Amino acid sequence: CACAAHCSPGSLEAAMRVLLLGAGGGLGRALARTLQRKSWTTFGADVAACPPEVSVAITLPREPKGQLEVLRGALKQQDGGPKLDAIVNCSGGFAMGNAASEDLLDNAEAMVASSFYASLVSARIASSSLRPGGLLVLPGAAAAPLALPGLLPYVPVKSAVHSLVRSLAADPAEAGLPEGAKVVSEKEYSESPMVPNWGAADAPRGEDRGRAEVKDWGRYGAGQARSEA
Repeated sequence: CACAAHCSPGSLEAAMRVLLLGAGGGLGRALARTLQRKSWTTFGADVAACPPEVSVAITLPREPKGQLEVLRGALKQQDGGPKLDAIVNCSGGFAMGNAASEDLLDNAEAMVASSFYASLVSARIASSSLRPGGLLVLPGAAAAPLALPGLLPYVPVKSAVHSLVRSLAADPAEAGLPEGAKVVSEKEYSESPMVPNWGAADAPRGEDRGRAEVKDWGRYGAGQARSEA
């Protein structure tokens, strides 16, 4: 039996297994460095190059169904390993535009793919690969509840992610997730001068933000030891 009473803090951290989607982005890279220092096993996945700090790098296609199949295949290769303690999606991107913007539809399609479809892919992987009581983190935004006419491709999509989080968290088992799973959203902040001040000045940056994200996971159970017979 592996439990908290018989494990040192270092061995608990070493036992943690995390799937990090969007590992090649700014937040993803910061989290990968933080997780490496904690000796957690990190499966990094991105359409771009993953940072060297991840334990296993997974190159994703851009098409959501293809991403799901690649992730399933990569995790299946880890035969005999325990299930994931956390799935953290750091993808999302940023796009601006109003109803008169020529690139409105292109930007909206990109945001739907990188934020909403990526969140659905994360939920599908969580349904089979996340341990009971594990943590699923999806890419929300602090701007999601706001009315921002110049961010039509961005804010509605992030609002959809927040709605997905609420639906998954309301009853994880009914939503198809493992029993006791915790589902939360990140609050991404933008430094764009076009975005009103909704707290970005107080948001941690870079390495500090990565450490803050990991520290907060303990509130949702990701820092707890697994108990296996």
